[in-house]
This record gives sequence, structure tokens and C-alpha cells, in this order.
Amino acid sequence: RRQFTRDSELVHDLRHITRISRRSPAMMALVVAVLAMGIGATTAIFSAVEAMFLRPLPYADANRIVMLWQRSTTGAAADEDVAPGNFLDWRAQLSTGFETIAAAEPFSRDYTGAGEPEIFAGARVTEEFFDVLRVEPQLGRLLTPDDYRLRRNVVVLSNGVWQRRFAGDPAIVGRSVRLDAEPFEVIGVLPASFEPRVLTPAMDTWTPKSTIEDYELRSRTGGYWHAVAKLKPGTTPSQAQAELDAVSASLAAANPRTNKHVRAWAMPLRTHLAGGLDRTVVLLGVG
Repeated sequence: RRQFTRDSELVHDLRHITRISRRSPAMMALVVAVLAMGIGATTAIFSAVEAMFLRPLPYADANRIVMLWQRSTTGAAADEDVAPGNFLDWRAQLSTGFETIAAAEPFSRDYTGAGEPEIFAGARVTEEFFDVLRVEPQLGRLLTPDDYRLRRNVVVLSNGVWQRRFAGDPAIVGRSVRLDAEPFEVIGVLPASFEPRVLTPAMDTWTPKSTIEDYELRSRTGGYWHAVAKLKPGTTPSQAQAELDAVSASLAAANPRTNKHVRAWAMPLRTHLAGGLDRTVVLLGVG
């Protein structure tokens, strides 16, 4: 009861703050703004920490999923997208510590169905792409080996585009939609939790990369594929990187003009999703 009497310290403090705010309202507004920004920033950081580092990722065996990049051994070590020729060699030669390796190629498509035409941000993915991430569709199914072997025109929709352009209609599976003036059968819809950020921006459509062109086999300098892999159980990141280094050295010897200074690099999916937040957390002493 004493804390709320007229001579309590709390009441004195409130009176003091009131007098200061009347004498210098601009200063008081600045103090409030700084406090608000500090509280907001702290809340945002801890929310991101909880999402990225404490909450389990919505993928089976997420601790074994890695993103694969290529880096130049000269200058700054920046992660780059993977050239098709390099990816195909990695997939053929990496076996000791890697269970599955797949890639996504950015490939937007023109949608000309009901309503206004729209360009759907899309990706063509190699076989086993969804096997790496082990995602369960919300509706229908995902891509199968037969879709690639028979070169079917099939598409998996993101949850966002399903809701936005198809009103979340559960009967969308089995229907035909026109993409790039061709009919594609909708075989599945991904869950809303599917946000691996393998590609940016988020993709609307996922279709099979059924054929490899001759120029892609020779392409080693321009990286535009996004590679993802799953390590075998028991493989450590250092063991996986050692295998990548060995394959990189082999390709450098076989293709000195293009691969002399190219190194394959693995990054855990959680680190990729954090987008540099892990370094911020270390600097702030969180976790």
C-alpha cells in the first residue's frame, strides 16, 4: 500500500517525469522514440532467434540438409549460384558423404487462365529435389521419377499462389492450367510452411527439369542453379567439405580454364535461412 501513497517514490518519480516533459517535450519525445526502437529491435531479434535457432525446421532430418554454392578462391569468398556443368559433375562424383543432391533452376511462366494474365515466378527442379527437403504436400502429390521419364507437363503449386489465384480450391488437383500457352496438370499444392528460400523470391510453380541441354553440360562460368543436398547419416560438415574440396580439385585439373579458382562450398540449411543472423547473434552474445 505504501508504494501508492502520495509520498511514495513511484509518485515522486512520476511527478519528476511530468515536470521534465513539460519543460522539454522534444527531449521527452526523443527518449520515448529511442526506447520504442530499442524494445522493437530487441523483440525482433529474439523472435528471429527463436524461429531460426530454437524452433525445429519443418523438414525431416533438417540437420543433414545443406545448400551447395561455388566460390572463387581469388578475392573475397562470396557464395555464388552453381553453374549447371559444375552441378552435374558434383552430383556424379559426390557419393561418400552425400545421400542426395538436387538443383532448382529459376524458370518463370506466363499464366493465362481465368482473370488477368500473370507471370508466375517458378522453378524447374531436378529429380529428388523434394526428396532432399522431405516435404509433405498439402494436397495431391509431388514429382515422381515417371514425371521426368515421361516428360509430363505437370506442376506443383505453392500455397500462396493456390490461395491467391485459385481461391484455395481443393479441387485444383487434377485440373489443367495454361502456363506458357501450354496445358499443365496440377498434381499437388505445397504447405504454407514450405519456405526453404532456395530461390528468391518465393516460387509460385515447381515443374520437372526433365532434360539437360548440351550447353548446360558445358556451362561452368555462369552460375544460376540453386543446389541443395542431404548428407548421409553420420557425415559431419567437415567431412562433407573435405569431399567437396577433393571434387573441386579434380574439376580444376580437368577444366583449368573455367575451374582453376572454383571451390564447392556447403552451408547448413539453418545457417542459410538465418541469412547472417547467426553472426549477429554471436556479436550480441545471444545463445
